[in-house]
Amino acid sequence: MVKKFKSRIFLLLSITVLISCAEKSSKTQGVSEKQHMEPTATETTPNASSTRSETAIGTLKDKLPLNRQEFEDILPVEINGFKRNETKITESLQMAQATYGHDFKLTVQDYASTDGKAIQLFKQTYENASGSKQIYKERDGYQTKSMTRHGDSELSYIYINRFVITIEGKKMTPDQLWDFFDPDLLSSLDVLDQYDDRDH
Repeated sequence: MVKKFKSRIFLLLSITVLISCAEKSSKTQGVSEKQHMEPTATETTPNASSTRSETAIGTLKDKLPLNRQEFEDILPVEINGFKRNETKITESLQMAQATYGHDFKLTVQDYASTDGKAIQLFKQTYENASGSKQIYKERDGYQTKSMTRHGDSELSYIYINRFVITIEGKKMTPDQLWDFFDPDLLSSLDVLDQYDDRDH
């Protein structure tokens, strides 16, 4: 009787061990499969520079430049509390300029329908800036090029590989000039760049 009882206990223990091993193996396999199926955090984290859509320089020649009305529309009505008081649009140069108050000027030049060499040159000079009198500095994710003459500053940067934006300010350093301006004021250029069926 005692012998049979011991045999049953041994059998139950054996079954328990087998079930436990099977469950552990199943869990391990499930975790392994889940890790294999799910991308890692590195793969899913977007790059900061990918938040803005950028035009491939090689496609510029296939794009239409902004027309007069579009230039009018993208120029901010106000910058940092100063109203736009003068606007000049030169379609032959694909360029628009506006002044704000007496001390600030904004220029937007569109390089659509060109070979993009001006954009490439800007990038090349930025990368090989050592020894230059100009100031090359990354500001809020933009590669900027600036210089100061007699206390007045001028700063330029590339927007979505298509536009050269230039801001000028009297009696301002490049840092003060950048702080005065908000690049997001020109975010409508992204929409126009991607909208190809425009009636010119």
